[in-house]
Amino acid sequence: MHHVHFYSPRYEGSLKNSPVYDGRATIFWEPLLKTDSNGQAKVEFYTSDRKTELEVIINGIEVDNGNPGEGYKIIKKNTIGPDKDYLLSSGK
Repeated sequence: MHHVHFYSPRYEGSLKNSPVYDGRATIFWEPLLKTDSNGQAKVEFYTSDRKTELEVIINGIEVDNGNPGEGYKIIKKNTIGPDKDYLLSSGK
């Protein structure tokens, strides 16, 4: 299987307060994300500079039986931070 790397900037060090506008529409994409034995996975990403809500859409397929799962959530940007966790259900 061929895996293409999705570019996601890392704002660390001198880039932490970068004056360059980050207008990405797609913030995070990981086609090979795997969950733990409880069906949980943790992702971390930097948001863009767009003044908008984030629409989070998750789609997946169970490895053992092929059952589809999905999650959807709108997140307001001012509620996002390293101390915030968001649980998205599988839609079952």
